Amino acid sequence: MNQSATYKAWRTSCVARFGTIWDIHTINETWHIERVDGAAMKSLEASSVMFETGAGAPVIPTMDTGFVEAGGTGVTWMESAVVRSLVFKGPNGKGMDVDIEYGTRYFEADDARGMTGEDTGASTVLSRGLFLPCACLPIFQTRSMRRYKDNPGMTSPSYASDAVLNIGGARVDMDQDVRQIGLKLRFINDTNSLTMLGTPSTNGMVDIAQACIGYKNSAAFLGNPAGSLYCSGATVNHLEGEFFEFVLEFLYDEFYFHSQIVEKDKDGRAKMNGSDYANVDWRRPVRTGVDFNTIWPAGDLGKSLKYQAFAGRWY
Repeated sequence: MNQSATYKAWRTSCVARFGTIWDIHTINETWHIERVDGAAMKSLEASSVMFETGAGAPVIPTMDTGFVEAGGTGVTWMESAVVRSLVFKGPNGKGMDVDIEYGTRYFEADDARGMTGEDTGASTVLSRGLFLPCACLPIFQTRSMRRYKDNPGMTSPSYASDAVLNIGGARVDMDQDVRQIGLKLRFINDTNSLTMLGTPSTNGMVDIAQACIGYKNSAAFLGNPAGSLYCSGATVNHLEGEFFEFVLEFLYDEFYFHSQIVEKDKDGRAKMNGSDYANVDWRRPVRTGVDFNTIWPAGDLGKSLKYQAFAGRWY
C-alpha cells in the first residue's frame, strides 16, 4: 500500500498482455484510492491525487512513469513499460478506483538471433534481452535507358567505377528497361536511446538521415557490394510516447545507376564515325561513399536489427 499525508492506495488487479515483436505490449492495473481521514472522495480529487506532492505522494503511478514491482531486475519488458492512460472511476462511496494502462514496444526474448556481417548463416543466438523490431521491405521497379551500343563482352558496367570509357560494340539504338530494387529499412526507435535531433557529440535520427541521403555505400550493405546502393530518402513518423518509426530508403540498380552516354559533336549531335557512333561511355552520377553500417546501434540490439532486416524474422 502507498500512503501520503492525504491519500492511501493499493493495487487490486493486474493483467499483462505480451504479443509479437511488432505489437504494443500492455499492462493494465486497477488501483483503489481512499482518503486517509476517512472523508468521502470527490470527482475533482482525481486531479489532486495525480499532482499531490510531499512524502509518499503521488500514491498511484502517474503519466509516463515506469512499471515498478518489488524484486524486479529493471531489464524486463514489463519494466520498460510506462503509463499511457489513467481512467478514474468514481467516487464510489468513500473511495475511487483508477484503471492504469502501461505500454511498451520493447520485446523480450532469450532466443533472438543477431549478426554482424552480411551472412545470415553466421548469425548467433543472443543473450536474453530487450529488442525492437526492424524490417527490410523491397519494392521492385524499372527505369528506362537508351542503349546505343551492344557489347557482348560488357553487358553491365562495374559497380566499383563511375565511368567505363569507349565501350565499343555494335550500334543498336534501342530503349531498355533497367531493373531496380528499392529497399525500405524500417526501424522502431526509442528516443530515450536515439533522439530526434542530436548533440555535437551524439547523432540523432535527423543526423543519421543527413549522413546517408544522396550517398552511395562504401562497404557491403544489405547484401549489396560497395558502390551498388545509394540512399534516396528517409521518413520519421511518430507512433506513441517515446517511440517513432524511422525509415531509410535505399536503391539498387541493375547497371549500378550507369547509363550509356554518346559523345556529342560541336553541333550538339552525336559524333559519328561513318554510320557508327564515334564513342559511347558508361557513366553514372558521381556520389560520395559512406559506410551505411554505422546506422546499426552498438551491442545486441544492433545485431538483432540487422538480422531481422536480412532474415525477415527475429528468431
